[in-house]
Amino acid sequence: MVTVGILTTSDMGAKGEREDTSGQTIVDMTTAAGFSVEIREVVPDDLTVIADRLRLWSQKVDLILTTGGTGFGPRDVTPEATLEVLERQAPGLSEYMRAGTAEKTTLSYLSRGVAGTRGSCLIVNLPGSPKGVRECLELLLPLLPHAIETMQGPTQHHPQGVALDPGWMGETSQCTPDCPCRGMSIEGPRVCPLCDHVFEGNGWDGVDGHYKSKHEKLTGESYTSWFGRMCPDHRAKK
Repeated sequence: MVTVGILTTSDMGAKGEREDTSGQTIVDMTTAAGFSVEIREVVPDDLTVIADRLRLWSQKVDLILTTGGTGFGPRDVTPEATLEVLERQAPGLSEYMRAGTAEKTTLSYLSRGVAGTRGSCLIVNLPGSPKGVRECLELLLPLLPHAIETMQGPTQHHPQGVALDPGWMGETSQCTPDCPCRGMSIEGPRVCPLCDHVFEGNGWDGVDGHYKSKHEKLTGESYTSWFGRMCPDHRAKK
């Protein structure tokens, strides 16, 4: 089981003047994904304090998720504190979150959050708002188990269910090997998992729009985007 530390950086939160709703969002989403939250704290926007917590916690948990302090404000120093601690950077994770959430708001590109490893611990900066946290974790959570597994020791094979096709961006990482979505390659044609409709070509827009209408009609569940989601077959089994 992946162990998690949640560090909220907020001057007002550290004084008890603001509720830590973003931190609670991380708790809810990581525990729902089967992770175990071991440590949680709210600290002021102080570079030294943040860096000290990251160093200490990296010896205790597999994953540290920070929230707050990634903007352009004069007190937003979480990325600087994180870079001071990291031994290896993982820019792809931050780039993926920025690009994935940019569909909803281009302000996501103003986030300066970074990610990387220290020892056998993965550290990721998340935005400060509950909405930003939620949208980023929807993208990130499917990738984390395999990332942490490979980081903590040599692996000879990719675990079953992890998409090896980079075009999938990790959304099948929680699917079973026989899941219908794994038959949809980055190069067409593709077959909708919910019906027999075949898509030609290489674009994803038509697939996503078709799947959205089918998904909502069959399940009654609202749906926003294919990308970064578990496939319907796996989600139905959870």
